[in-house]
Amino acid sequence: MGLIKSRSVQFCEIADKIEKPILVSPIERRIQDFFQWVVFDYKQLMYLFLRFVHDNQLCLNIDRTEWDFGKVQINILCVVVSIGKMAVPLYFDLLDNNSGNSNYKDRIKIFKEIVEKIGAERIEIILMDREFIGHQWLKWLKKHEIDFCVRVPKHHKIILNDGSRYSALELLGNRKSRYIEQVVINMVVVNLALGDLILKTPD
Repeated sequence: MGLIKSRSVQFCEIADKIEKPILVSPIERRIQDFFQWVVFDYKQLMYLFLRFVHDNQLCLNIDRTEWDFGKVQINILCVVVSIGKMAVPLYFDLLDNNSGNSNYKDRIKIFKEIVEKIGAERIEIILMDREFIGHQWLKWLKKHEIDFCVRVPKHHKIILNDGSRYSALELLGNRKSRYIEQVVINMVVVNLALGDLILKTPD
């Protein structure tokens, strides 16, 4: 309740909003002790967060976020459920790589946990930014028949049916949009939407 009322993650502000007949400083100390000594089971948290989510197919977003705590960089890989303009957190994993991007093993690990809980058939689509493109990761998604939409860097090489190679920028040319089926990106066969179609075609 302190988190909700304070709309903050600052311990002192959270403690100030917790209604107890004691001073704020002991409450703040208890909050500090909690985060210092309690080990979170993110799988159990996922069970809790799913209680706030509908029973239909889910649109999932995977992203990475960084927080600086003094000289320490906290690098987090997270998956959220998109519900209209709202996002419900589903699963987290701490990356021990000094602010580097996640690798395919990190992504597969986190989605194995999610699939184990909700099943691959409940995932409507996974939306990802360009840092999540990669052969092993996309191959794993295709193998498990999980639909995805990942942004392609404009200079990323794309192989067409005739074996020719172009960048996304070259394929778009002067057009506002373009859609091409069965191209090869990172040695994985996918459909490609360029320009305005990116917002309309989740292939």
